[in-house]
Amino acid sequence: MGINNRTFGFILDIFECIIQRCFGYTTEDARQLYYSVQSELRKDDIHRVVLIAHSQGAIIASLVVDRLLASESTTDLKKLELYTFASAANHMHGAEDLFCIEHFVNKWDYIAQTSILSYQPVKLAGSNRYDGKMYIDNDEVGHSLSTHYLPSMFAEGGAGAGSFMAKYLGGKEPKVEAEVEKRAQRWLHHIPTLNSMSDGDEEKVSPDHRHREEAASRSQK
Repeated sequence: MGINNRTFGFILDIFECIIQRCFGYTTEDARQLYYSVQSELRKDDIHRVVLIAHSQGAIIASLVVDRLLASESTTDLKKLELYTFASAANHMHGAEDLFCIEHFVNKWDYIAQTSILSYQPVKLAGSNRYDGKMYIDNDEVGHSLSTHYLPSMFAEGGAGAGSFMAKYLGGKEPKVEAEVEKRAQRWLHHIPTLNSMSDGDEEKVSPDHRHREEAASRSQK
């Protein structure tokens, strides 16, 4: 599902970003996104909701996440994964509640420089706290998602190659695989092994075993 944030031209779009980011103004597309995500999170048969936002979309996502943190249960929030590109938001909350938050940034992207790169590194407290792990491409310059971010960010050796989002490449299911691996580790942890037997235990067992062999040998004689 895609939520279209319609454009009104460069000047009006900048003005809209300012009132959204600085005053928390929720536009119609922000309200639509909130109710769409909320609806999916509350479905019992849905175990994962992935939200991807670019530029101004990250401002909208930050406002939506704030509302979700106030309205949804911890269990439902753990279904949500949030990924942003060139985030223009001035904060992002939810690290302790959402399953995953990751941000992908080009170091020389001017929008990112005046937004996420100005807030995230200093770890501001309070309402401007910027949660989530950030992946920075130190070489890319542009702001376009399809042209300047996706081709290089997840390429081999790219800044985002080691991210959780990169695990989706090739149609994989990283959240499912992570849960399977976690359960396998718990299962293996409870399997007793020969190595778990201490030397003292071996000393206790060995004499009895030798005594039984000696007794059997005497009875045969």
